[in-house]
Amino acid sequence: MAAALRQLWPTQITLTDFLSRVRDPDPQLIGRAYMLRREIPELIDVTELDEAITWARDVLCDTADSPSRALAVSLLAHAITLASQAPLTDALLSNVAEALVGLAGHHELLYTQSLHTPLQDLDEALGREPQTRRDLALLLLTRANAEQFLALHIGRISAGLLPQADALYWMEHWGLLSAVHEQVSRLAVAFPPPEDPTVLDRALAARDAHPTLRAVTAFWDSPPAEAPWEREHRELQEAERRANTCDETALRAALDAVLTSGPDQVRSAWARVVSELHHTADGSPAKWEGAWLAAVAEAPSRPPAGTQLDSLLSQAALHVLQTVPPLSAENLVPWGAIEFRIAPQLTALPLVDALSTVPPEPGRWAGWAVALATVYPRDDLHEIHLAVALVGDPADRASHRAQ
Repeated sequence: MAAALRQLWPTQITLTDFLSRVRDPDPQLIGRAYMLRREIPELIDVTELDEAITWARDVLCDTADSPSRALAVSLLAHAITLASQAPLTDALLSNVAEALVGLAGHHELLYTQSLHTPLQDLDEALGREPQTRRDLALLLLTRANAEQFLALHIGRISAGLLPQADALYWMEHWGLLSAVHEQVSRLAVAFPPPEDPTVLDRALAARDAHPTLRAVTAFWDSPPAEAPWEREHRELQEAERRANTCDETALRAALDAVLTSGPDQVRSAWARVVSELHHTADGSPAKWEGAWLAAVAEAPSRPPAGTQLDSLLSQAALHVLQTVPPLSAENLVPWGAIEFRIAPQLTALPLVDALSTVPPEPGRWAGWAVALATVYPRDDLHEIHLAVALVGDPADRASHRAQ
């Protein structure tokens, strides 16, 4: 039947007759009826919009059994989308608003639990057309009763009619809502104070100009008391942020600890330096995803080149290489690779140019060569290239010292 119906319109039957004959297809079957139902809104252009929306209004305002109400909602979404091509006329906007008032009485549509419904398309269309959204919201605020508007507001299009993005608009045009019931008008501005200083100044000016607006936003002046769990959560977040914030004093202390550490302490002291270098300026967690051999050379808080702190970092790296005990076979993990917690000193190699000052012990150089050659790759070309570049010198020196 769907195929035959499509052949009849627009040459044999009117759009109204065509829409009235369409039925919602079986959701379990994806056939011609299903495809036709999805295609219909896109088949209607601007010249046919008045007739389509008049039909949708009549369907949604009819309390008796009607043809596809879901199709009617889809047509409303399509009409709002077409507003990007040409603004909707006052008559068309009025019909859309009346259709939405009718929709408020169909709770089976407004409160459906389906994953995707025409209401979501309507919500998204409203989100894309701010001027049309505000025009429709004003018509609904002034025409619908409180029960009808609240039904729409808490339904599946709640964010589409009065989003937070429009709060400043309604504050600065508060006079338009002077005749609206307070229970409904407060929904337009029921949002926390804006964070943007410029927007906040404009909002405060609007509040000063309208005593009733100040009254419905009185919660701005006395924010709710913080619940114990909220305070605990905030304090934990603040503590975590402080712990993750780059601290030059703590970095200097960690570097000093490396420079005064002996063979037994130098690994853990250097690991602390690496940790400090991975703190961030704003305290946000640093998720290092780069090559771990470059975990110091490319750390987010590495001191700028040429600074006194950068020089101190290089001295500490050299001290690590001069002091740390040679790596042995026992340091290799079962799969034959080396990792940061076992040999953090490998991250010091890229920082030291004067490797000639490192003790000429074949075992030390051989350990580094084996460790670098067996670094477990993460399919990271940068890490592989870095390991290849570093492995040459230790291997050559180990071979040379052993001769």
